Amino acid sequence: MKKPDIQAKLNQLRETFSIARAERKPRQYAADILRLRTKEERRAALDKVPVEIRSIVEFYVAEHFAKVFKRPLPSLARRTAESR
Repeated sequence: MKKPDIQAKLNQLRETFSIARAERKPRQYAADILRLRTKEERRAALDKVPVEIRSIVEFYVAEHFAKVFKRPLPSLARRTAESR
């Protein structure tokens, strides 16, 4: 019985998922956005994030601010509707 080629399977998974093909991971984008000072700068940086992972990055940023300011997460539906 031949062992499956793990590297070939990993490559196949990378091709399947667009997040794996992204230059950077969502948490890296979120970390860069969180370093910015103003809300306008953060929104402009979020608009530059690839569309495939933008909602994930937006969640990470919102989650951080919810923890820091001890507030519930804002509704992301409003922001997504505005960006369409």
